[in-house]
Amino acid sequence: MEACEGKAIAGDGLPNSVYDEYPDILNRTLYVEYASKIIAGEYSIDKFDEFVEKWYASGGEEVTRKAREWYESIQ
Repeated sequence: MEACEGKAIAGDGLPNSVYDEYPDILNRTLYVEYASKIIAGEYSIDKFDEFVEKWYASGGEEVTRKAREWYESIQ
């Protein structure tokens, strides 16, 4: 599998390795789709729950665990 480069979020410092094996979360496509459509009124705010379900199905729980481990390691 080819490595993906994530977009740095100013000041987050989170290493891209947190997203290894989770390209759908790394590329933020799912987030951008739902956020932009909710803001534009194409989706109702009720679609946010659907986004969360898809995010977790794409590896969100594992990414969250890795992010927490990284954060604890730098404290």
